Amino acid sequence: MNIFTWQTLAPYVFIAIRAIIIAGLGLFAARYTKKYILRETKNLPQEALRLGIFARFTSYIIYILTGLMIVKELGIQTTTLMGLVGIIGVACGLALQGSLANILSGIFLMIEHPYEVGDTITVDDIKGQVVESTLYATLLKTAENKTIRIPHDKLIKSSVVIEKK
Repeated sequence: MNIFTWQTLAPYVFIAIRAIIIAGLGLFAARYTKKYILRETKNLPQEALRLGIFARFTSYIIYILTGLMIVKELGIQTTTLMGLVGIIGVACGLALQGSLANILSGIFLMIEHPYEVGDTITVDDIKGQVVESTLYATLLKTAENKTIRIPHDKLIKSSVVIEKK
């Protein structure tokens, strides 16, 4: 007796197909949303830092929601999964304190908005023009045409001299 017949496998095949479709649509939505936000707001240089971080944050939220939808579609209890995610989150939070500090500092910088793309800032002995700001760090272009990545945690804790463009 063969247990792998079409009648026994069909429900699982359809569930897998639905999960793959959800994953594809979720990935497309996250990428399209991020590109749309960046494309539609590229003519607003004063808002470039905030919108870049907002676009990335929005795509991360869509990725997380897509993952939850896939898990639910596969029939896994999300309440148990949330408990497991909570435990793993605490462990990762302890392991990634520096990165999380940079992300939170980046959010505070986004809210406070002390500098914009094109401004020149000096942090400790590093001076350069702001090129981009991500969730973790701000990229500066120095006079020697070098790109320097300064973590947001350092920007929050240090004295920063800002020369507006």
